[in-house]
Amino acid sequence: MINGEAMRNFLFTLSRYYTKILIKAMAICMLVYSVANIYLQLNYNLYGGDFIVVAYGITLIVSVIALFTRKVDVFRLVGIFALMLAFQRFYAKLVVFSWDDSDFTITMNLIFMGMAANMMITGVSFLIGKVIRRTSMMATSMIMAVYEFLLLEYFMIPYGITEPWVYYTAMLCLIGMYLCIVGLMDIDSIRFSTKLAKYSKSLESFRNEHQYDRGSAISHDAARALVDSRSPLWKPGNGGPVEAELHFVIEGFSTNANVTVQKWYNDDRLFFTVHDQPGSILFANRFAVDTIQMLDNKVRLVGKDGTDATLWVRD
Repeated sequence: MINGEAMRNFLFTLSRYYTKILIKAMAICMLVYSVANIYLQLNYNLYGGDFIVVAYGITLIVSVIALFTRKVDVFRLVGIFALMLAFQRFYAKLVVFSWDDSDFTITMNLIFMGMAANMMITGVSFLIGKVIRRTSMMATSMIMAVYEFLLLEYFMIPYGITEPWVYYTAMLCLIGMYLCIVGLMDIDSIRFSTKLAKYSKSLESFRNEHQYDRGSAISHDAARALVDSRSPLWKPGNGGPVEAELHFVIEGFSTNANVTVQKWYNDDRLFFTVHDQPGSILFANRFAVDTIQMLDNKVRLVGKDGTDATLWVRD
């Protein structure tokens, strides 16, 4: 039987560190990929010219910075990753024309050069803080990851390379980077930053505000506990990152919703889970709240990710 409390803590922890894990994984893959390709170019002239070494040098520096910087601008970091990766793959496909001019090679390389160009354009948009073509970026990265895997699985390494493990390491890291980009495209700060997502979120907030069931409300004690961490309703956490936990019910005319609020060590936010049954983790709504405001007979919950919810307080 699934332990609902343990699973809820696990999901909160995963959601908290998901972005950091992906960024660190991307940085490690890019670091190893850059070092391996610089080695291959300097020792085997894999790309037909040392110009590409400059690009790999830049990504090596960026990856080191990303690894050892605690707080990074996710948008611009993703933009740099995507731009440099796409440029390197564009150049790598381009130089193939100098030694393989078969119709199949030309066709395939033109297709993937087009995908790389699309990724470069998207990367530039992320660098300036504008999210465009998120779905296209995800699809392009996934297709290119599958393509590179097929090359790795079914085709021989380039002629003349006597240290295949270096080449294989570079290719595996390349596939890893594409998969990390797919994951990063799905983090909240990017997913909710497209024009369509912003519109949908605004529309949803409007509907929630104006169609809220005024018969649903929380108790005065629960409302006070939300703004006062010294309330006796707060109970010590069960270990892990959870410092304290609060449980209360939103009571309505026909249905009730159970709410679990967690306070984590070294984090100013409160983490909410709203679910239908006590202890249930299925179909739960989870969100983080940065600011709580007590306004007359209602409590307003505001999060930096766009969360803006109102809980009415029972008269």
